[in-house]
Amino acid sequence: MSNLANLPEQVLEALDDAVIVIDAEGTILWTSSRAEALWGYTPAEVLRKKLQFLISFETSDLLPDNGGDGSRLRPLEAYRKNGTTFPVGVVQVTALAGPGKRILVLIRDLSEIRQARERLRQLEKALETAQVGVAITDRNLAVLWANPALADMHGAGREKVVGRRLAEFLPADLHDLDFRNLAGLKSLRREGENHRLDGSAFPVELLFDLVLDEQNEPSGVVAVCQDISERRRAEEALHASEERYALAVRGANDGIWDWDLTSDEIYYSTRWKSMLGLDEEEIPPTPDAWFSRVHPEDLPGLRTHLERHLAGTAELFEDEHRIEHRDGNYRWMLARGLALLGSDGKPC
Repeated sequence: MSNLANLPEQVLEALDDAVIVIDAEGTILWTSSRAEALWGYTPAEVLRKKLQFLISFETSDLLPDNGGDGSRLRPLEAYRKNGTTFPVGVVQVTALAGPGKRILVLIRDLSEIRQARERLRQLEKALETAQVGVAITDRNLAVLWANPALADMHGAGREKVVGRRLAEFLPADLHDLDFRNLAGLKSLRREGENHRLDGSAFPVELLFDLVLDEQNEPSGVVAVCQDISERRRAEEALHASEERYALAVRGANDGIWDWDLTSDEIYYSTRWKSMLGLDEEEIPPTPDAWFSRVHPEDLPGLRTHLERHLAGTAELFEDEHRIEHRDGNYRWMLARGLALLGSDGKPC
């Protein structure tokens, strides 16, 4: 960078950094077009003004000692013409050769860096407070970073998780994966059992994705781990409840029907079908399979009672009607029902 003193203005104009030339007292002698774009001032508007007019610094802290060269990236605030500020860094301070003590200052806009740091800070905070476990590994799948949730669910402090091989916490079936091929872990999702440091197991859902380097090559893995113990318990409870419901339906002497108003399908129990002399697969799960068998004189009353209950004007649905048996005769039936209400208060 010390050769900048000999560069023509055309080369200085081509630099990504703003270029400002000042004298020994910090008075602005020349600015590049990049400086005009950043600050919003024309060269004429800043000519002969002090450099402090554009950036916050003490002249004695910026100028090179005894005419020597300086190289630094110092964070400072810059003042735009419109009154706003933005972060900059002094990249280079160089004394120019020739008559008069002239100093060349390279200044870099740090707005994107500051924004990236802020986004990184927000992301880190989100990960720190996330309820799911997150681990980031190197290319050898050693844990470089883990959030508190991951450490807690594995019964350890973060210091006992960082540095360990990720495979120590993974389900056994994942141990067979070729972890040398990091690309094979992209968007991989699995359910299984992780192991705490005390050896106990718990069910998890795992999602893997890649950390990419500047060449877009895998340099590590992000592993997201969610403890699904509560979900498994809920699924088991639902399964047990469904089994009890199925046993109750089979054990009841009454015919059972269950009408899903959203899909407009009806489940008819085996007993309901047998009361009409029908085989298990002989009747489709539709309302018409019921209504088409109702005696024409009784159908209007059946529909009225259903509509009143679904409209909320009748607490229960109840109706007696004749329905056609397979042998062609009509049998009197008493039908009762109670609508389930959704979160919007409407029957579902």
